[in-house]
Amino acid sequence: MNAKLSDILIARTDGQHGVGEIGAAMAPVSGFVLAAPGEPTVYIAGDTILCDEVRAAVAEYRPDYIVVNASAAQFNEGGPIVMNNEDVAQLSKEAPDATIVAVAANSLIQPALDATRPGGRVLLFAQTVRGAARRRACP
Repeated sequence: MNAKLSDILIARTDGQHGVGEIGAAMAPVSGFVLAAPGEPTVYIAGDTILCDEVRAAVAEYRPDYIVVNASAAQFNEGGPIVMNNEDVAQLSKEAPDATIVAVAANSLIQPALDATRPGGRVLLFAQTVRGAARRRACP
């Protein structure tokens, strides 16, 4: 589903909130792409793992910035319900022209990203103990 606000395209995208029984039981994922003439395109993936739906959105809209929830959150059983370190590193390789903005990233994400593409860029935003946002750019 797409909408327009003036010259701004707002496109809803899909994703997967985990795999297996957990993924099937979770609510549908909604991500959004924001695009306007002469401006960078931003893809906010939503609460999703790296999956075919995310790859399709990247291929269709070719975003300049991809915002992903990368806390690797999961229940006591099953795998992650949002992106983990490996997902972010893989997305960085699959979208070499995009800047990946990882929000809610855990502190262990940096080692997994050390092997990402040369010249690529991943921005990490994590919550500190006091709740203030901390930003770190990873070349």
